[in-house]
Amino acid sequence: MVLDEVPWLAEQDEILTLGPLNVAEVGRALGLGPADAIDAHLVSGGLPGILRTWPHGMPVFVPGRR
Repeated sequence: MVLDEVPWLAEQDEILTLGPLNVAEVGRALGLGPADAIDAHLVSGGLPGILRTWPHGMPVFVPGRR
């Protein structure tokens, strides 16, 4: 079989682009409350690649905040 005949190799023209997540999606993905979700969104920009490495339930450290 020639590589051009393999369907999943022949259709590599389509690129899936995933934009940044909004604050609510960041909060759900990380298991954070509203205030912590806003902080996490500001730090990560909502970028899925950064959020994948973020520990679940871990808020952003903000000095002076309890």
